[in-house]
Amino acid sequence: MSDEAHHLNSIKVILLGESGVGKTSIIKVFQIEQFNENVVSTLCCNFVNKSIEIENKEYSLEIWDTAGQEKFRSLNQLFIKDSSIIILVYDISNKNSFSELSYWYDFINEHLNKKDFVLGLVGNKADLFETEKVTEQEGRNYASEIDAYFSLISAKTDKKGVDSFFEQIVTMHLRKNNKLEKPKVDRLKITKDKSTEKTEKKGFCGGGKNKRGKICELKNDDNSIKIIFLGNNKVGKTSIIKTIKGLELPKEYEPTSNISQYSLAYTKSEKKYNINIIDTNGDFSYHSELEKVIKKSSIFFIVFDLNDKETFRFVSKWLDIIKEYIKTEKDSKILVVLGNKKKQKQKNCITNDEGSKFAQNYNANYLEISIGEKHNLKNMIKNLLDELINNIK
Repeated sequence: MSDEAHHLNSIKVILLGESGVGKTSIIKVFQIEQFNENVVSTLCCNFVNKSIEIENKEYSLEIWDTAGQEKFRSLNQLFIKDSSIIILVYDISNKNSFSELSYWYDFINEHLNKKDFVLGLVGNKADLFETEKVTEQEGRNYASEIDAYFSLISAKTDKKGVDSFFEQIVTMHLRKNNKLEKPKVDRLKITKDKSTEKTEKKGFCGGGKNKRGKICELKNDDNSIKIIFLGNNKVGKTSIIKTIKGLELPKEYEPTSNISQYSLAYTKSEKKYNINIIDTNGDFSYHSELEKVIKKSSIFFIVFDLNDKETFRFVSKWLDIIKEYIKTEKDSKILVVLGNKKKQKQKNCITNDEGSKFAQNYNANYLEISIGEKHNLKNMIKNLLDELINNIK
């Protein structure tokens, strides 16, 4: 990149928050892909440069790391000037770091005009969820209050989550400044896929090379049933859905971009139902996008990798998100904790007993599956749909 292009595509980013919340670790993991347990507290202010590619164009981020100690706070006003992106950071295991966000928010508004920057809010150290003092919903609520883009990440264990957060907030900045085209579709809803009409009479429709349904508004009628798959990245949500649909599986891992939707047709007792299956990105930074699709969903699959205990630990987080969104809905709901990659089980995998006991605590069903079990996957959907429809009656 030439010096002139570098200047035109340069974006100043600054991280603010109390000492010890992990600002330096977040930056280091994003910059050099390495987490260091022995990071020294930042004195005054430091900055690093990092290139990022958004929609085939390269941008240079000038990322400023600030000191959170009170004695250095007055100096931060020297470095906040001309910032395009400001990221507030707190530690989910430290309630005080969250309480002090109000100081940092007031500090920002004192020195900058809100229209000049994009604001982000990061709850760091998500790996410490067992000792959390600040719930994700508290973080989400505060982000909504201050109009900030929210993400729950772990600089220690979730490099992809860190990268995704920076990519998303930089994209928001570029769109705000008309440097990128805004998404053409705001509402991610789906109608029946016409390619399934010929096979509806057969009951469950999962075969053939049916294409993904068109994105449009979903009518709230008695014949529509929404199914949603949640869980961390790489647990196999998309592969499960594509196997059910009879679609070809990708040869390499392809993360879901935000929210993807598919349609099926199901006939029971001569009544036809439009089944809408929603596939979601496993990055917690997409949580703010989930509300529109979680609401009015009837069957929830929370998927984890049986051989990855970290993905199992996060199941409770996904369940908490579901309960928060649907607590006011009175319609029938079915929760399923789904352990994937059963045929690849290793010695230290999550056992069936562990999974079953955990699911019982949430009044959820527990199942273990493998992608190769096409017949079992289709029967799983069929049985759950039958259960749901019977409960509706």
